[in-house]
Amino acid sequence: MKILARRCPSQPALVTIVFIVLILLVGSVLYIEVALSTYVPSSPRGLEVEFSAYRYAPAWITKYFPPPSASREWGAYHQWNDQTFLELHACIAGKNCGANQLKIAVLGSNYFEERIYNTLRNLGYTTFFANNWNEALVLYKKMPDLIKVVILLTPVECQDNPTCVKGPGNPSGIPAWKIFEFSYWPIDYDEIHSRLGGKWIITSHPDIFREEKGEESPYQYIGFSIEEQCRQHPVIPLSQRKDQIWLFMKEIRYVYGPWFCLERPWFSKLVEETDLNVVGGWNVVPDDPVLGETPDIEDRENGIFNLGLQDHPEFIREVSNSKVMLAVGNPSWSPTPWEALCHGVPFIHPVRNFDRNDPWNRQKWDVQHPVLKMFNEPYVYHVHKGNYTALIDAVRKATTTPIDSIIPDFMTETAFRKRIKNFMETDWWSLAVEWLEERKAANDYSYIFEL
Repeated sequence: MKILARRCPSQPALVTIVFIVLILLVGSVLYIEVALSTYVPSSPRGLEVEFSAYRYAPAWITKYFPPPSASREWGAYHQWNDQTFLELHACIAGKNCGANQLKIAVLGSNYFEERIYNTLRNLGYTTFFANNWNEALVLYKKMPDLIKVVILLTPVECQDNPTCVKGPGNPSGIPAWKIFEFSYWPIDYDEIHSRLGGKWIITSHPDIFREEKGEESPYQYIGFSIEEQCRQHPVIPLSQRKDQIWLFMKEIRYVYGPWFCLERPWFSKLVEETDLNVVGGWNVVPDDPVLGETPDIEDRENGIFNLGLQDHPEFIREVSNSKVMLAVGNPSWSPTPWEALCHGVPFIHPVRNFDRNDPWNRQKWDVQHPVLKMFNEPYVYHVHKGNYTALIDAVRKATTTPIDSIIPDFMTETAFRKRIKNFMETDWWSLAVEWLEERKAANDYSYIFEL
């Protein structure tokens, strides 16, 4: 009987085959690890997730590098920048970057804990931080084609600096049209802040002054949202809250300054007439360099309590347990009223100045928070300066009338993300071309930049 024998590969060939198999196995494992490194950010309950996943570096890479400081102390943004570089390099090497990950925004380091950073990351964009224009320039020179926008205070510090801005003598500088300023207030600006102005100035609030007149704002409203954070806490029923009025101010000088709309003796009168304590948390500087003596108004025997400055979780616990929030005239444009309303706490809003012959004409009002002019009872109670009768009436109604949690449509997480995405996807180069053409057509060569 003829026996058929299968030929075995020679020893060198066998080694080669084993080596190839090992390479394929290792490559597959690495590919899987990179693929599994996809991060899916949190999304507010009920919101459709419309972002592209941001790819974090896989564990087999990050294990060689210490994580950034969780305490976020001053300077820690450099550690977060280092981690972001690691993530960027990993996704480029793995050829699996998220759809928006190669679009970079450089933010001022003071934006470290701002919601714009969180939302950019949730939408899959890459972010780096810079504390000044020198740091921003160093970042830009490393990846000029990937950086889409640079948002930093006082853009003219770069736009007017030939060693910072892109120009004939500095081809690797930051193009003027990629430079934006973040302004908290939508107020009129001139070229002191930004040479381009207009939509190159980002604001955190709608331009209520022009909206009232039916005009379009020249600025770009991006804003913010408190929805994701606020929705983590249920609204406390009015009957279960503390018998307290939350006094909205963080500095004692607010009850001594020119914008103070009440009178200091009124606080004890409110306690006496409503059986509610007046509680807040403010910093006390007894001798203000401008106002002079500014002693604390705390009077615990008469129901006025100063809890001192609080961290945000403590602050929200106290506010959400209050029956109403009472403002005094300052600070302006604060996000605090929105947090109160979101937690079902009505807001008493001072009207600082008004037409005595037409006191309810809101277009003639000067108020603490201009956007709140569009809201009415039982959410926002507008009280004219110096009117105690109106104040006590508003307190009584607000503390006995339950309200639902409200978030204006323009402050929802969905609306905020839409504005952020629109900002990052806008063709700013083309708009800059139009800007230059308009100036040249008007024979205005006061500021011309290189594209």
